[in-house]
Amino acid sequence: MDYELVSDAEVRGAAAKMQVVDPTELSATTTLRRLEMELQSALSMLSNRHGEIIRCLDLLNSKVNTLASMIPASGKQDLELQSRDVCDCSLSSSGIAFTAREALPLDSRIRLRMVVLPDYFHVTAYGEIVRVTPIDNPDDGFTHVIGVNFLHILDRYREALARRSLQREIEDRRDARQRLEAREAAEKANDSASKVGFGTGPDGAV
Repeated sequence: MDYELVSDAEVRGAAAKMQVVDPTELSATTTLRRLEMELQSALSMLSNRHGEIIRCLDLLNSKVNTLASMIPASGKQDLELQSRDVCDCSLSSSGIAFTAREALPLDSRIRLRMVVLPDYFHVTAYGEIVRVTPIDNPDDGFTHVIGVNFLHILDRYREALARRSLQREIEDRRDARQRLEAREAAEKANDSASKVGFGTGPDGAV
């Protein structure tokens, strides 16, 4: 994610300046970045016994990165955005709350460029900072939570974010239900074990 404080005048002209990329129109650099992450994940699963294979794949990956660096204009912009911080956030169709390494002025205007993982969904939006909350005892360099209400975002992307939020809510509820069922099953198993292990014998001894 990348953000920049902007003026009211730029926000008023945001509709003409916004660069929001459709998922079907992602640049070649974005695709290469996704493949690189998948390759790194696969490499980490290989055993140390396959050192030569890993070396060959590393060389191939370096070649791909070299080709990516040759892609002009928009491709380089995507690569720059991909290299930014990956931060915790709460994202909806109406706004976003994200962790930042600095406090930002309340009520100021901000431009946000985001790549929403794991789908590599690109969004540019303009918003107003409505909340700045310090993080107690930060241990990762992120010192504040910044709350932003969107002022300008294309309708189709607002709708896409709404669908994503709904899907995330469904997934969270499913995960919570599975955790509850697992906990209840474990408690039931413990109760059964207690009854079996502490029976009373014929002579009254335990």
